[in-house]
Amino acid sequence: MKISLRGVVFFTAILLGFFLYVYILNPMELEFRLSPHTSYKTSLSILMLLSFLGGALFVGLTDLIKDIKRGFELRGIKKVQKALWENLKEANERIRRGDLEGAERLLKEALSYEPDNSILLLQLARVYRVQRKWDEALRILKSLKDPKLEGLFLQVEVLLEAGKTQEAERTFKEILELDSHNREALKALRDMKIKEGVWEEVLRLHEKLLKIDPGEDGNLLLALRYERAKDMAEKDLSGALKELKRLSKDNPLFTPAWVTWGDLLLKKDKPKASFEVWKKGYRFTQNPIFLQRMEELYLKEGDPRGAIRMYLELLGENPESPILLYLYSKLCLRLGMAEEALKKLKELELALGNYPHYHYLKAKALIAKEAHEEATRSILKAIDLEEKINWPYKCEACKHEEPKWLDRCPSCLKWGTFTIRF
Repeated sequence: MKISLRGVVFFTAILLGFFLYVYILNPMELEFRLSPHTSYKTSLSILMLLSFLGGALFVGLTDLIKDIKRGFELRGIKKVQKALWENLKEANERIRRGDLEGAERLLKEALSYEPDNSILLLQLARVYRVQRKWDEALRILKSLKDPKLEGLFLQVEVLLEAGKTQEAERTFKEILELDSHNREALKALRDMKIKEGVWEEVLRLHEKLLKIDPGEDGNLLLALRYERAKDMAEKDLSGALKELKRLSKDNPLFTPAWVTWGDLLLKKDKPKASFEVWKKGYRFTQNPIFLQRMEELYLKEGDPRGAIRMYLELLGENPESPILLYLYSKLCLRLGMAEEALKKLKELELALGNYPHYHYLKAKALIAKEAHEEATRSILKAIDLEEKINWPYKCEACKHEEPKWLDRCPSCLKWGTFTIRF
């Protein structure tokens, strides 16, 4: 504590002034005895001054002793802290070199001096995590007296790696109690719920994320609404149909909403309405799944001419479309029209000659015409190409292939990405 010269002069002047004031008002002398035979005579004012100075000296000496003691304590603390940081630094270096046991030993030694040091505890938990000692890591993390977000997130990571998803979910909720707008926790909890298929809760979490950050994946909202509508169909078919209708209107290019809308109408025994929905879906998306759905429905309804008419009308609009020619040829073969199928397949030779399913289809048409030798050559060609391309439906996001159309890719987990591309 710094004391200025001006302050000292001012305080001395006040003290002398007070002394003179008391001395003038109290001129009498007092006899002050130290023993039965020893006494001193002094004025009251001098006795008061000496008492004051003695008290001040006592207080000053007491503070001085405290400062000296505090200084020694600080030196001791600094010495311990220096040792702790040196241990931590060495432990980090051991971790970098892959010596996890050495790092663990150094961190435990540091914690023996300061057992509640959160930095040391977190680093030891990380070492246990790398060593796959999940229980030890969790014991350390749960021992933190004031767990900050960093510790809670590390706890979640350990719990997930240990396969304790329910406990991880509870920890995420604990994080959100501390910080209800934490984007990382909201996204992680949302993704956990997506895996569980709890679509109502997933949608609630994603909508909260969009409020916090409007730049968050807005397209995912569409897919989540779609999944909720699918779930709804089991209990409330009419409500699901209304929601799918809204989704198709909000984003006409989202194929799954159109497909499932038509499927549910068919479930309600409304084939004409299904035709109309799938027809609109195809107009907007040009996805062949709608043609296949309509073809199946025409045949189911006993109207193969309707399916032929559908393809011919579309070929009239786009006569060189490989997909339309391929699907029409497949239908012709299915209906026993081998000659017509072969005719259209020959037109596709240039466009689809590198695709095995084209050659398989051609072989079927040739077998129907009893051209077995040529059919064998087509089959051998298909087998030769099959290692390159196996199935017509391919995810536009990750190129994953499937034999049938799916509303969601099992590889990249995106919705509405499957189509036929030649």
